[in-house]
Amino acid sequence: MTVVLSASLIRAMGFRPLATGESLTASFASICVYEVRGITLPNGATQVTSGSIAGASYRVAVGAGLNEACTALRNDNWVDSEDEWRKEKGCSGPFMLIELGPTQAYTIATGHVKTEEDGSVTTFDSFPEVRQDLAELEAVASPPILSALSCLLGAPDRQVELRRCDRAAPGYTDAGTVLHDIRINVSGTAYVSLGMSSSDLAKDLVAATSLAPRLNARAARFFALGLGEDDELKKFLYFFLALEVETHAVFKRIDHVHALKQLLASAPQVQSATVALLQRQTDSLRSLLDRFVWCAACVWPGIDDTDVEQFKKLKEARDDIAHGSASEPPDGYARLAQQLARKILRS
Repeated sequence: MTVVLSASLIRAMGFRPLATGESLTASFASICVYEVRGITLPNGATQVTSGSIAGASYRVAVGAGLNEACTALRNDNWVDSEDEWRKEKGCSGPFMLIELGPTQAYTIATGHVKTEEDGSVTTFDSFPEVRQDLAELEAVASPPILSALSCLLGAPDRQVELRRCDRAAPGYTDAGTVLHDIRINVSGTAYVSLGMSSSDLAKDLVAATSLAPRLNARAARFFALGLGEDDELKKFLYFFLALEVETHAVFKRIDHVHALKQLLASAPQVQSATVALLQRQTDSLRSLLDRFVWCAACVWPGIDDTDVEQFKKLKEARDDIAHGSASEPPDGYARLAQQLARKILRS
């Protein structure tokens, strides 16, 4: 969540609004810092290379020290105290910096700006479109660059791991001045606690001990993995796998003839031949969505049309990831997958 600050507070932070007729033009780059695990480098062995991929220019610097590599790349230090930075990030080097860009030039005529003691310029959330443009650039260019570097760094029989440590998006004005566009973000999690009586707790514990041995082992394992995961992509995939495994397992347990008779019990004119006809249709259900709908109709009384529509959306997101058209689920989908999986497992 981006914090919206009042104009008076922004001025108190040392920023001033751009004057009437004043403008600021700058282009930006994305710089990511990686720790290179699997090789060692002597001091002074920094190397810089450059190239172009998917229409984007990039440069790479690798060195034993962070500031050493950054100086070779940008003629500037990354941090004032590298020792403190290493302790904070929990890394020791060597380091690799990948710079993507620069972007096109952006011009603003409104916003807040201040000049720092070192001569650089800082603006306050005045180039919002830059973040999206850099994110798109990284999504296209970073994977092939990282893959190639990971495959070719070090000896052929030694695996090199690239661990991302830091990122920055510096800019340069058309006058050559370093520019940093900052904003204040707040992130966190929240939950609501509801009162629970001792008797309700005891009842739920008994129900849990009864449910545990009846859960499909694989579905339960994936659900537990999702609970212990912080990464949103992995969390989503684990919970969806729990849904998928449970759906197939429940479908295989259904007595389809009996289920059909139960569903059609209100139609006295239905004959055994009709049941047999529909039975052949249920035997041909192969898609995950079809099986989910059939399980909802026969086994999961608490699953309604809203849940089916939610499952469709979750499956589409999973398929987009599996087919390579998306690298992350939409925001909140891990939580939605968890909620639906919980509802299914409890049924």
